[in-house]
Amino acid sequence: MFRTILAATAALALSAGAAAAAVTVHTNAFIDAPAHYNGFEGLEGNPLLADVEGEGALFWPGQVPYSEGGLTVAFSAPSYIFVHDMTPTWSGGSGEWGMYGAANDGFFRITLTSGEAFQSFQAQVGNGALPGQDLTYRLYRQGELVLAGTTVLPAIGSYGWIGFSGGGFDEIQLSALWGERENFLAIDSLSANPAAVPAPATWALLIGGFGLAGSALRRRRAIA
Repeated sequence: MFRTILAATAALALSAGAAAAAVTVHTNAFIDAPAHYNGFEGLEGNPLLADVEGEGALFWPGQVPYSEGGLTVAFSAPSYIFVHDMTPTWSGGSGEWGMYGAANDGFFRITLTSGEAFQSFQAQVGNGALPGQDLTYRLYRQGELVLAGTTVLPAIGSYGWIGFSGGGFDEIQLSALWGERENFLAIDSLSANPAAVPAPATWALLIGGFGLAGSALRRRRAIA
């Protein structure tokens, strides 16, 4: 009896998290109605922007996370991130603003501002001023690597997409390294949906199952 209850409870727990284990990689836009969207348009007029090179170009301090529309973007290194009108041919992004990790060491780190896990995510990606780069992606769940891989970025003057669905991750790292260290990835139009909260009935079944298993174990010990 005890083994039957325990096996059934374990099977239910596994089925509740099974969907999160299979992440699908997308290289086209697939999210039509995102719950969260970060197009970097809130950068305009932000007091943290600075012309650090004195040439009229604006940069965002890489050590400061940027949040908009429920999505937070951070950079792994404390260097400045080039932000720009994203319509020029070197990026191909949409809207007026985006982030471009030009010649900076490190990678972009993307999370939901709420700290929730993702169900799905997509972003426009471009290779900036350099052709033929590979986009590297890494997905994490509570600090543990879930998925890693690469895909080819489009030619200069156009943009592509990278996205993930299936849930089971709460952090996305993106980079496009030139050589060993310098990141030349441009990102824009981040869209995401959070992971669904398990239905109350599912949690009730799990808790009830573990409760029954515990009761059966206590009875066995009492008889012994």
